Order: sequence, then C-alpha cells, then structure tokens
Amino acid sequence: MNQVLHSDPPFIHRIWKACLLLTVTAMCTMPLQAQAAADAGRYLHKQGAKTLKEAVTAELASAKKAGQGVILMFTSDWCSPCKAIKEFVKGSAVVRKALAKGRLLYIDVDEWRGPAQALIAGVDASKLPTLVRLDDQWKVLQTCFGSELGLLHEDAIAHNLGRLADGKPIEKPFY
Repeated sequence: MNQVLHSDPPFIHRIWKACLLLTVTAMCTMPLQAQAAADAGRYLHKQGAKTLKEAVTAELASAKKAGQGVILMFTSDWCSPCKAIKEFVKGSAVVRKALAKGRLLYIDVDEWRGPAQALIAGVDASKLPTLVRLDDQWKVLQTCFGSELGLLHEDAIAHNLGRLADGKPIEKPFY
C-alpha cells in the first residue's frame, strides 16, 4: 500500500485536498455555531452615554426590520433561575431553534440599576427573571417570570420562549 501512495501522486493530492476541505469546513462552521449560540441570548451592556431606553429602542427597530420579536429578560449574576435559562439558551439547540424567530436580550438589573426598574411602566423588574415581550412601539405583548417557563426541561423552555417570541402567552410546563 505504501508503494501505491508514493507511486500515485494524484491519489495523494486527492487525499490532501479532502483533508484540507474538512479542516477548512470545520474551522468555518465552529465560529458560526458559536455565533448562533451567542445571538440566541445576549446582554445589553452600558456603552458610552447611550441610555438603556435608547439601546432597547435600537434593538426593537432592528428586530422589526428582521421580522423578529424581542424578549427582554431582566436578570442578574446571582439569580439561579436566570442562570438556568441562560444555560439552556447557550447549550440547547432545541431552545436556540425556538428563539430563531426572536431576540432574547438580557438586561442586568445590577448593571442598569435604576433604569432597568423604570424601563417599562407596570413591569416589576425586581422579581427575577422577568421576561417581557415588546412590540416595536414598546407595547407589552406578554410578560412572565422565569419559573413559569418550565426551568426543568429544555423542551418546556423552548416551547414557552418560542411562544413569547411570537407574542403569545406562555403555557404551563408539560412535565
């Protein structure tokens, strides 16, 4: 077999090209997969003099152009249910697929202390996690707390996040 490889340069070139193609494909798809996970849920951080309301307004306008719904999740690093949701968003393809038609934006209530609690009239952002589905005119379409999503199973979270992205009320978890 060794002699066949050395005596057949086109064979070696075909193998080399196949290996190169596999390597390049793997290198190109890994960042896309990581980007998909990152886009499924992302933080709105303070940036310069931009207010939280301005940041959300820009996201609402961008989402409208993309035909997506916007879900705001008021969260904090110390909140266990918040962490559970974020882990499902980051690690579950089922949850990310459900969020494909929407944007999940994390608003850290400690980072945005004050503006987060006053962002949406009638929404108590001190109960974490609070999820709010807004339309592009800041109308609250749906609101719920994280525990109502179904924190124990990815299918329950995926189902209810998908419903929120569509502007529909969540349903009682089915487990």
